[in-house]
Amino acid sequence: LLLLSFVISITLAFTQSLNKNDVSKLYMVGYQNIIATDSGRAYKPKARPTDKLYFRPLEIDIWYPASVSKSNPLIQYGELINLLEQRSNRFQDDTLYNGLTTELVQYLSMNLKINDTAKLTHLKTSSYRNAKAIDQRFPLIVYMSSFNGMSYENVSLFEWLSSHGYVVASVTSVGRYPGNMSTDPADLAEQLYDGLFTIHFLKTKNDIDSAKIGVVGYSWGGLAALALAMNSNDVKVVLSLDGSEMHYYGESREEDKAF
Repeated sequence: LLLLSFVISITLAFTQSLNKNDVSKLYMVGYQNIIATDSGRAYKPKARPTDKLYFRPLEIDIWYPASVSKSNPLIQYGELINLLEQRSNRFQDDTLYNGLTTELVQYLSMNLKINDTAKLTHLKTSSYRNAKAIDQRFPLIVYMSSFNGMSYENVSLFEWLSSHGYVVASVTSVGRYPGNMSTDPADLAEQLYDGLFTIHFLKTKNDIDSAKIGVVGYSWGGLAALALAMNSNDVKVVLSLDGSEMHYYGESREEDKAF
């Protein structure tokens, strides 16, 4: 409840159109998956320029205020979970990950005490796939995911923000090739650069108010969010949710050395 209150207070200060005493939903929520390539960064070592993984691949999950039609389906939560398996295969070509989605669903269901895993995978979100964006400029929030995490970890937050007048872009936690995040600063830097790319890629879009850009990070993404804010003059607001920006020494020599 304290966390929710804090998020709401930040939201009220940052939104364009939400009345201070009105927390009702203002917009329907659209979702898109943007596949992009950062041609300014090499990705796979020893790859040839013609290889598909020569440059840094990115996938950006975006939630935004939308105008919904009958042709726009509601996304099921399992579709977002499945993105982890898809990206684990697309971001490298040395290992084929089959069944990762099933394992993750079983893990989540066990911890949530859900006996029927189908209830989780078929759970409908409030996000409409590829819905038409509202023709208006909204503040942009860039979300930095947790350690090897991605957008499925905070969907409700993204939907709430988008329904109140924000565009939310989730940046998956991907380190150097083959993509696994670690506590090595070089891997954290890759997520930082992914965030910078996302800002530059989106801030010229018609539905983005480039003067109002904030960054939110969760867990390890909280550290990435602060690093992003320190390296971008576009970022005006930073929010760390249970962030890893404080390190406690003595638990791991490897992590102590990295920090």
